[in-house]
Amino acid sequence: MSKDANTCLPTWGTAYGMQNYAQYSKIKALREAGGDVMLSIGGANNAPLAASCKNVDDLMQHYYDIVDNLNLKVLDFDIEGTWVADQASIERRNLAVKKVQDKWKSEGKDIAIWYTLPILPTGLTPEGMNVLSDAKAKGVELAGVNVMTMDYGNAICQSANTEGQNIHGKCATSAIANLH
Repeated sequence: MSKDANTCLPTWGTAYGMQNYAQYSKIKALREAGGDVMLSIGGANNAPLAASCKNVDDLMQHYYDIVDNLNLKVLDFDIEGTWVADQASIERRNLAVKKVQDKWKSEGKDIAIWYTLPILPTGLTPEGMNVLSDAKAKGVELAGVNVMTMDYGNAICQSANTEGQNIHGKCATSAIANLH
């Protein structure tokens, strides 16, 4: 995520520079030892880089540097909260991801890109579908989509008087069954 909504600077949780966080050295050591990790950037809280970086080339370079610095093979974008409906950041992210994928290909690198999106028992939200439609239109090659099956709350997944019926598990199963 970004340092703040107006600063195009990647951070861990807005508080630490990319190389100044305890997990950075652990991830780097794991990768150097041959282990693998899927790093996820974004989330519901704070501003994702795609919102604060108004220049697509700057955004692309940050994505490139994150992968390069940690020698990653997989990068996930957690797109949720208000950001799943923020069209400007959706379009910038997808343009930057396409550009960075082209750069990696020219360097002979195969970096898998995943998007993590919200889901309901009825399937992906319309906003999540929009993220994927825009990605497809821009030529982004996704390795996959992670979905956030979780406690949807009583307004979505009625659980009153359902003690012992695993209603939230059923809602999660329904969400996966309705994923297209």
